[in-house]
Amino acid sequence: RGLQYGSSLKIELRDGKMIKDGDKPIGKKVHIKVTKNQVGNPYGETELDLYFGDGFDKYSDLFDAAVKEGILDGGAWVKYKGENIANGRDKCIELFKNDQEIYEKVLGDLKCTL
Repeated sequence: RGLQYGSSLKIELRDGKMIKDGDKPIGKKVHIKVTKNQVGNPYGETELDLYFGDGFDKYSDLFDAAVKEGILDGGAWVKYKGENIANGRDKCIELFKNDQEIYEKVLGDLKCTL
């Protein structure tokens, strides 16, 4: 009962859509909301991919953040600095996993904008 007042950080997690590979569930979208924060900005919200057995996926998080900030142009073809790099979200995430050079470039550009 007193724990909610004594804590300096309170996070609310909610289930979202199931991530499937064909018919087999491999993960879930998780909605995260900071409801109390005494050390930073409260009321922040985000949605992350949580894969069973692996945890949160940094590559899909980078893709979503880069599209939101305008670094990547999402769509049928994903564009980075005007050049087509992958056909769709899933192929772009696979590209980040396999090509660390592109991953580091996009991550660096994202850090500069934030």
